[in-house]
Order: sequence, then C-alpha cells, then structure tokens
Amino acid sequence: MFSQTRSHKLEKMGQCSAKIRRRKLKPFNVILGMPGTGKTKRAKELIQGEQAIFMAITAAVVNDAPESANVAMTVAAFLCSNFVPPPNHTIYIDEISMISRQTMQKILKRLRNNKLIMTGDQYQIAPITNSDTNDFWFTSEEYTKREKTTHILNVQHRLTGPECKTVRTLLEEIVANAPQWKNTLITLIAENRTKTPPANAKKLVFTNKDNTAIAKQWAQKNNLTLNMHGLCENMPVRITANKKHPTIPFKYTYRNGQTGTLVKFGEGYTQVKDDESGKMLKVDNRGHAKTIPQLKSALAETVDSAQGKTIEKEVNVIINAYLPDPPHIIVAATRSKNTSFTVKSMAMLEAHIRSNAFEFDAQVIEFSKTL
Repeated sequence: MFSQTRSHKLEKMGQCSAKIRRRKLKPFNVILGMPGTGKTKRAKELIQGEQAIFMAITAAVVNDAPESANVAMTVAAFLCSNFVPPPNHTIYIDEISMISRQTMQKILKRLRNNKLIMTGDQYQIAPITNSDTNDFWFTSEEYTKREKTTHILNVQHRLTGPECKTVRTLLEEIVANAPQWKNTLITLIAENRTKTPPANAKKLVFTNKDNTAIAKQWAQKNNLTLNMHGLCENMPVRITANKKHPTIPFKYTYRNGQTGTLVKFGEGYTQVKDDESGKMLKVDNRGHAKTIPQLKSALAETVDSAQGKTIEKEVNVIINAYLPDPPHIIVAATRSKNTSFTVKSMAMLEAHIRSNAFEFDAQVIEFSKTL
C-alpha cells in the first residue's frame, strides 16, 4: 500500500498533469449578449487575420457567414463528416442557444486542437430535442470543464434611437429578471400593433401554416393559381434542401434557406432565379418520380429561420392562433429597428403572456445568474 505521503505526491502529480492538459487546449472565447449588442462584431474582431471556419445549426445563419471565413458549414454537416480542421484555423460557431447539450459535447470533443469562438444569447430560441426538457449547450460536461473567457455584452448598438426605447427597456428587464418585463412586452406590442401588415414590410410568422395562408392570400390577390405544393411561377421562394458542389469541398450549388423567384417547373427540377447573384439555379425535385419541389413560399419567413439576422427593412410580426413562447417572441421583436405586430386577438395574447406558462426556462435564469 502507498504511504499517505506517496499518495499525496501522486495526487499532486495528477493535478499538475490535468493542468498541463488544460493548458494545451487552444483559447476558447464565448460571447454572450442580447440582440443588438454587437456579438457578431466582437467575433469578427477576434477572427481578424485568422484562418476561420464558420459553423451554425441552421443553414439560414450559415448563409450569412462572415466573408472572411474560409469555410462555412452547418454543425450537422461538420459532425457527419470526417473533416479535421487544421490546428491553425479558428472555429467560429454562431447562435449557440440552438445547440443542444449532446451536440455541444460532440463539437468540443472534435475541436480540441483549434481556437474557438462561440456567440449567442441564452434567452433566444432553444434547441429542438426529443426530450420534454431543454438540453441547453451550457449544461454540456465538456463545456463546463473547459477553461474559457466569457464576454458579456450589454451595450445596445443596433436597437438605438427613440423608436426602440421600449424594446431596449424590455431586454434590460429580462436580463435583470425584473418582474415587470411582461408588462413591457405587452406595451411594446400594443404600441406597435397594426390591423393589416404594412405593404412593403418583411413578414415574420411562427408556423408554416401561417406561411401557407399568406401564400394563398398573395395568389388570390394576384389572380394566380397555386399548385398542389402551394407554389406557382413568379412566386418568391425559399430553397429547403442542400446540394453539394460536385468538385469543391464544403461548397454548395444551392443551400437550404437561399431565396429567389420561381421561374418555371421542369421535368424533375424547378428553376429559380437566385436573389443574391441573379443566377439561374436548377433545384432538383425529390420524392417518387422526382415530382416534389424542394421549395416553399418566401412571402414570409419563420422566426426560427430569422434568428441571427439583422433586417434593415420594416418587419411585421404576425401572431394568429399559435401563441409563441418568450424566446420566439423576443427574436421576432428584435430583428429590425422598425417592427410592427399584427395580432388576431390581443386579449388572448395578453392572457398568454401574463400566464405562468409564459416564462423563460429555469435553467436559463440560473445560468444567467452565474455570469
């Protein structure tokens, strides 16, 4: 048996070895803050001059990757591949509120040899899991044991000016866990409520059912007939699938979330004119006999898809039968400096907001207290 002295020395050696192993891990920066506090700007400053790889859960966020990133991919694409990022590359992962505990575990185990930068907001949309409870990224064992530098941003850079005073107050109250935040949210919606969506506003909805209803209204107004898939020529559309580039790794012929105008229906494909490049894209159909277009109406965008985006034009948030949870409504209310709300029943929405069910997850509140 070891003596107490010998045992103590071995314990000390083990502690020293653990410290050495931790020191070998590359720098890990986590940037947290409410919408509009400059998380993306801070991250771009940290990757300036670096070889960077950008990742996010959704293709919509990947589509808005910084131009300086050498590679941009979804987290799922990375985890499903055998790709090993070179040690001299910095990994920048955005919108980590959408990353589950299990996924964060896999990410950090794969990325032990790279500098890491992660940005997000624990109050925004949580990951979709099969569990009844949310498995947030910050509960990952790999995350909690890694040494990291956490930057908390609380100065508003985007939602500025008198027109955003109420939404700024709302965000400050949420961070402070102040009980009056629900009253402020109701005030924000009531002050900016409109019976009909403004003509040129970008519409945000909470369900695909709402998106389908808007497409039907648009078709009727323009004397157009939608096909069985809810599509027609000259309709603004969003691609719902990825197609890898045939020769360039981690490049895509088209991506999920890309928008354009439906030009024509072909045999086994649909032709779309890309909004950004103006190029014609041949989007392959799927299903039996390749008859199902991988497209949906882009006349509105779901709030899940809009997380992480800054929208310069006016936004109209449409709230119908489905009543959203706090993270979704906060994301919807903060995409643009100019936001209006079209609400089917203000009485029902107000009762929903005042209910005990309308709360941020207790894990989020407890995590926020530790920051």
